[in-house]
Amino acid sequence: MSSPPPADPPSTGHRDALDAAVEHLALAGDVRGVLCLVERWAAAEPPTRRARLHEVRALLSLCLVDRAGLLLEQIRNEDPLDREAVALQARLFSDRGWTDRARRLLAEALERHPGAAELERLLTETATPPPAPPADTQALERSGTARELVEAAERLLETGSTLPARALLDRALALDPADVRARDLLWGLSGSFETGTETADALARRLAPEVYASHGWDSSMEDGDVVIPGPRGARRGSPPAPPGRPIRVVERVSTTGPLPPRGLGTATLPVESSVLDTRSMVRHHPTLRRRRRLRIAATLATGLALGVLGIVILSSRGNTPGDRASRVIAADDFPRLLQTETFLQKGAESGDPAALAALARVEIVLWNEYVSNPERLDRARTLVGRALGAAPEDPHVRLAHAELASAEDRLADARRAIGGLEGPDAALLAAALAEADGDLVVATASARAATRKARRSVRAWRVLASLQRRSGDVEGARASLDRAHELDPQNVRIDVEKVLLEHRDDPADLGTALQTLDARLHRTYSAQRVHSAALLEAANRLGHLGDEPRRAHAVERALAVGGMDPDLLTAGAIRDIEAQRLGSAREALRRAAGWRPGDLVVQGLLLCVLLDQDRLAEAHAVLAAVAATRPLHPWLPVLQAWADVVGASWEAAPDARIEARLEHSLALDPGNGEVLWLLGYALAPHRPEEALPLLVAAQAILQAPSSCGRQALYPRTLAARVLARDPEWSALEAQALAEGGTDPWVHLVLARAAGARGDRKAAAAALDRAVETGPEMARAWFEQGAFLRQEAGGRAAPESLQRYLDLQPNGPRAEMARSWLDSAEQATHRSP
Repeated sequence: MSSPPPADPPSTGHRDALDAAVEHLALAGDVRGVLCLVERWAAAEPPTRRARLHEVRALLSLCLVDRAGLLLEQIRNEDPLDREAVALQARLFSDRGWTDRARRLLAEALERHPGAAELERLLTETATPPPAPPADTQALERSGTARELVEAAERLLETGSTLPARALLDRALALDPADVRARDLLWGLSGSFETGTETADALARRLAPEVYASHGWDSSMEDGDVVIPGPRGARRGSPPAPPGRPIRVVERVSTTGPLPPRGLGTATLPVESSVLDTRSMVRHHPTLRRRRRLRIAATLATGLALGVLGIVILSSRGNTPGDRASRVIAADDFPRLLQTETFLQKGAESGDPAALAALARVEIVLWNEYVSNPERLDRARTLVGRALGAAPEDPHVRLAHAELASAEDRLADARRAIGGLEGPDAALLAAALAEADGDLVVATASARAATRKARRSVRAWRVLASLQRRSGDVEGARASLDRAHELDPQNVRIDVEKVLLEHRDDPADLGTALQTLDARLHRTYSAQRVHSAALLEAANRLGHLGDEPRRAHAVERALAVGGMDPDLLTAGAIRDIEAQRLGSAREALRRAAGWRPGDLVVQGLLLCVLLDQDRLAEAHAVLAAVAATRPLHPWLPVLQAWADVVGASWEAAPDARIEARLEHSLALDPGNGEVLWLLGYALAPHRPEEALPLLVAAQAILQAPSSCGRQALYPRTLAARVLARDPEWSALEAQALAEGGTDPWVHLVLARAAGARGDRKAAAAALDRAVETGPEMARAWFEQGAFLRQEAGGRAAPESLQRYLDLQPNGPRAEMARSWLDSAEQATHRSP
C-alpha cells in the first residue's frame, strides 16, 4: 500500500496570516508592533511587499528617514514603477527637504498615472517647503515647552541630526513624562527593532490574535503545529464542512482542502465522482487508521532515537553550541549570525553553560560590530553571568567572559579570563587586546597565529589585513585581503579594508573612494554599524592626512547613518565639544562610558567636559571608575594630573605629586605631546624657564596632522607659551587665535597671560571671547566674574557670577561666587 502524498508546505497560509497581522497593526496605528513584527519576520524569510511598505510608513512616522530610504531602495529595485512605492519615496524626499527631487519624481509618476489623486496631493504639498530645523537647539532646550521640543526634534531627525534631536526628546520627557510621541521617537532612535526571542508567528499571535486566527492560524497553536493549506489553512481535526456541502475527493489533489473529521468511514462521504481516492479511503478507515497510528508511533520512536544518536555523533564532530558560534563568527556573515542567534536561544533555555556562553558570544559580536541595540549587550552580560555561576572554568564560558570584557574595554579582566586558552578565537582576542594597548607587532603576530589555526576564517584574515595596514605592511595586507575575498567575495567589510588600504596616502583619492563605498554601504540595510564604523575609520585617516573638511564630512555621514553605540556617541560628542555644546556631549559620553567603562578615550573626553563645566566631584568619580577598570594603565596618572592641573585655581602652584606623575609618564614616553603640554602649562605661570622647553617640544609634536583631539591641543600649546612669557609672545598670541579662535580655553589662557603682564584691557577682551565661544563653560564665567570683581568697584561681576551659578550651582567655586554676589549686593545698597 502506497503512503499518502505529502501535504504542500504551509508557506502560503503562514505568509497570508503574517501579512494580515501587519495590516491590522498598521490600521490600528501600532507603529512599534509593525516594525517589530516585520523585522522579526525578515530575520527568517523575506516579508511580503505589502508588509515592507507598511514598515516604510512606520519608519517615516518615526522620522527615521534614512532607514526608510534604504528599505524603499530595495522595494523599488524590484519594481521601479510601483505607484505606492513612488508616492512613499516622494514623501521621503519632501520630509528630508529635497523638494526638487520630490517634484521630479512625482511629475514622472503622474505621466504614467495621470489623475492619481495621491500623487497630485503630494505634488501640491511640495510647493510649501518643510520648516527648517531650529538654529539654536541649546536655547530651545532651555526654554521650549515639551510640545515645541518634540516638534523641533522631529524636524532634526528628518534632516539626519540625531544627537541634537535625542537631547531635545530627553528634555521633553523630563518636562512631560507622559509624552507618548517623545517616547516613540526615542524608541525609534534605539536603532534596532528585531529584538526578543519570539518567532514571527508567536509575535503575530500575541499582537494580533483575532486577525491571525481568522486566517486559519489559531492563536492557541504551538510553533510545531501542522497546518494543512486550504481555504483557511484548517488544522488537522477541524470541524467538517457544513451539512449538505459535498466534499470532492479527487485523486492526487485530495489534500488541498480540509480533511474530514476523524472516525468517518468512506460510506459517510458524499461522492460526486465515480473515481475514489484509494489512499484517502485507507487513511480514514477506522481499523486501518489504528494500525497506521501504530506504524507512525514506531516510526517516530525510531526517528527520535536516530536523531539523538545523530546529535551525539555531530557533537563529537564539533557541532556543539560553542563550535557553532565559533564557525559563524569566523564567517563574518551578519545574516548567519542572526540565524545562529535564533538557533542557540533554544539551547540556552536549558541553562547549559556552554549554550549560554555560545549565545553570549553571538550577542557580543552583533552588538559590538553590527547592530546598535544595547539590549544585546545587556543580554550578553546576563548570559555570561549565568554561565560563570554554573561553570566558571569551562573554556567556552571563559572565552565568552573574555570577549565581553574586551567589548567593554575592561582589558585586564579580559586578559585574566583568556589566560591559558588556545585556538583561533583566543588568538584573535589576544590580537584585539594587544591592539588596544598600541602594540601592533604582538597584535599582528596573534592574528597571524589565528589564520594558521583556522585557514578558512574570513574574520581572521580580515583582522590580520587591518593590522598589517596599520603597521604599514601594504603588500602583506593586500595578500591577506585577497585570501579573505577568496573565502567570501560578497563580504562588504573586506571592501571597506580595501578602500582604506588602496587610498591611504591621498586625501582626495580617499574622499572619492569613500563616496563610492558610502553609496554601497547605504544599500546594505543589515550592516548599520559596519557602515558607520567604516566612515569613522576613514574620518580618522583623513584627520591624520590633514584634510579637515573631508574628515568632518565623513563624521557627519557616520552620524547620519544613525544608531546607538559607543563609537557614534563618541564621534557625536567630539562634534559637540568642538561646537561647545557641552551638555549634549556630556550625556553622549556618559552613555558611551556605561557600555565601555574601560575605554580611556571616552573617559578622557568625559573628564575634559566635566572640568570645563567645573564639575570636579564628577570628574574625580570618572577617575575612580578608570582606576577600578584600568588600575595599571600608564594614562591613569596623566588623567589624574590633568584633573588636578585644569581644575585648580589660577593662583595655586602645581603640587609636587602632580609634577612627579607627569615626569614619570614622560620617562615612559618622552614623545608624548599631551603630557609635555600639560606639564608645561602647569609650570608656565610659576617657573616659565622650565615650562618653555616642554611647550616648544609639545608644539612640534602636536602641530602634525593627527586625531582631532590632539590637534585641539596645538593652539593651547601656543597660548601656554604666551603664559610662560616667551619672547615671541605677541606672534604666538596671534597664531593661537588664528588656530584656535573657537576654543574658549585658548582665550582663558591668553586672559591669564595678559593679566600676569598687567594688560587689564587685553585680559578683559580675552575673557569676553571666552564666554562668547563657550557659553556652557562654567569655568569661563567664573574667571570672568572673578576678574570683573576687581574692576569698576566690582559692580560688573554679578552677571558673570550668576551665570556660573546657573550652570553649576554645586560646583567647587559656588560658595565663593555666592559670597562675592552677596558682597556686591551689599555694596550696591550702601552706595548713594
